[in-house]
Amino acid sequence: MSRVIRLVTFDVNNTLCRVSSSVGRHYVKIGNMYGIEATEEEMNNAHKHHYDIYSQKYPNFGVSVNMSPYKWWTNLVRDSFRSVGFTNDEETLTQIANHLYLHFTSAACWEKLPGVDTGLMALRSQDVKMGVISNFDERLEKILKNVAISHQFDFILTSTKAGFEKPDVKIFQKALEIAEVEAKDAVHVGDNIEKDYFGARNAGWRSYIVSQETLLPKVNPEHIVKTLNDFVLLLDKL
Repeated sequence: MSRVIRLVTFDVNNTLCRVSSSVGRHYVKIGNMYGIEATEEEMNNAHKHHYDIYSQKYPNFGVSVNMSPYKWWTNLVRDSFRSVGFTNDEETLTQIANHLYLHFTSAACWEKLPGVDTGLMALRSQDVKMGVISNFDERLEKILKNVAISHQFDFILTSTKAGFEKPDVKIFQKALEIAEVEAKDAVHVGDNIEKDYFGARNAGWRSYIVSQETLLPKVNPEHIVKTLNDFVLLLDKL
């Protein structure tokens, strides 16, 4: 790298990894084990509906209202199954919710995006600190360990641990404190324009977006990369 870059951080979901198949398919798989029949589309719609409601009412996975992320997620799962017609067995709903909470830490639920392994290895070989900044709960470290990339990072900072969600500049400032670097020497890579791209830039960082689109609203096209490998190559030329 020709200019001083001392810290590179990454979002996780749809930047490093993504849910394999769909959330709804995993809901159906576990639900079937407990005798519940629902379609993948029904469960995807139910999950999204209640995720949006919970995110608005109880931000940062409940932390903002002194609710544990575990309770946030398991209540969301129960409500999702209720909304597809399963309402008569609270004990079964609780078992399904607990099962899914653990299930989503397994490698079976996640797949790495193209270029992630080689991109992280290339960065790791350079004199730069690497971290994760993600709107996520305490399960993230286990997830990254199970998909075999946690060892690449110097720190993993979740919104529930920081007490702030992206795009709040405070979570980016917390990452700078952990890494002991200045904002001008930091770069963040993510997939969300507001939370990642502008969240980091508002905190004084550089930032890039991972996307298959070459044109995105309000984003400099030179700041869009298709894979993590592309980001590494671009960073080397700066």
